[in-house]
Amino acid sequence: MRDKKNMSFANWKKDQWESTLETKISSFYRNHSLANLDELTAKKVKRDGEIVVNEIRKELTYFPESSNMDKNKVEALLSKIEENNLNKEEYASLISYLSSTRNYYKALYKEAENHHESTIGELLEINNATRENLREQKSEKKISSKDYRKYKRFITKLKNFEFQSFKTKYNNQSLEDVVTNSNTLKFIDEDENSLIQKSDPIFLDPYTFRFLGAQFYSPTKYLGSVKLDTFYANIMVIWLMTIILVITLYYDLLRKLLEGSGLIVKILRNRFASK
Repeated sequence: MRDKKNMSFANWKKDQWESTLETKISSFYRNHSLANLDELTAKKVKRDGEIVVNEIRKELTYFPESSNMDKNKVEALLSKIEENNLNKEEYASLISYLSSTRNYYKALYKEAENHHESTIGELLEINNATRENLREQKSEKKISSKDYRKYKRFITKLKNFEFQSFKTKYNNQSLEDVVTNSNTLKFIDEDENSLIQKSDPIFLDPYTFRFLGAQFYSPTKYLGSVKLDTFYANIMVIWLMTIILVITLYYDLLRKLLEGSGLIVKILRNRFASK
């Protein structure tokens, strides 16, 4: 699961996030100093700059290892965007920064993919006991070298068949399509100041939220700096709400609150009436 999560996030970062930011930086650089822009285009250019600044600052905060460019230098470049004063060299430096992040996520994807394939390969390989048994049979001339290779291939095919049967039995394709949002053709979206990952929400940790906030189907939630599994986070919230409700009922707080609010309304009404 960890490999699939890393592959999903790295794939989105290198293919969607980086290319979208590069497009927005280029648009901002070409248009930010033009004086004859219509109001709609000027707002779009300003918004592109804000999204670039916010996204790169999030990257510097949560994934500083994604680039070897000095953080202070990148912050200085972002300040130039905020000042609406980005020159050619600074633009090139920002593009270089994004290229370095793309290379990082390419490497992360490849590492996760190799580990995933290696894990699957180990599952499909003949275990040591079976291999030693076959070698012993061959050394004692009970089977020929040809039979040895044939048995190895047969066992590998059998393990692969069992693996595929297991996947077929327990994999729910319809549910997978829902939690990975695989039926959409839009992998990235944006709000007023940030980019939003639309693909694979089931694999996305809500790293920008700190108080149990998260996207739908999020696998984890954060409480401050503590990462919790969504199941346990939801259980904790349910119990907290239950305890609050029990206290409210035990001390009859709801009735007292309603009576108190009614009294306040009556006092205010009398005060305004007297004026």
